[in-house]
Amino acid sequence: MHTSCGSQGVAADGVGETLSELAKPCYNITAMNGQQMDRSQLTRETVGDQTYEFLPLSDHVVCAPGFCHGRPTFKYTRVEVAGVLELLAAGHSVEEIAADFGRPEITREAILDAVRLAVKALSADWPGESAKAA
Repeated sequence: MHTSCGSQGVAADGVGETLSELAKPCYNITAMNGQQMDRSQLTRETVGDQTYEFLPLSDHVVCAPGFCHGRPTFKYTRVEVAGVLELLAAGHSVEEIAADFGRPEITREAILDAVRLAVKALSADWPGESAKAA
């Protein structure tokens, strides 16, 4: 059930195409929110003996240009958010996913944070939203 850089994850019927939008590199996601990613927006932290550069998307989700081709991952991991969302769509519970990964970074709170971020990203440019606002 593990999904990380390079793995396909688990797709639910008809959901994979929608979730694939969330698997795009972080510059696509930030563009949906009207922002452009540049190096000055990256947060830099030293982890062990290496510098970790990332764009924080939420408390638990980041885009790290040096990991997973810049697609959103859980902070300090190579676990892609889109893969975890696919597991949820396939019927796995939040608790089951967190337990299966067994990583301190992949918690119930982190997964729910990723879901909130996905809702925000999908709501930002949903067709017809601008017509409703007018």
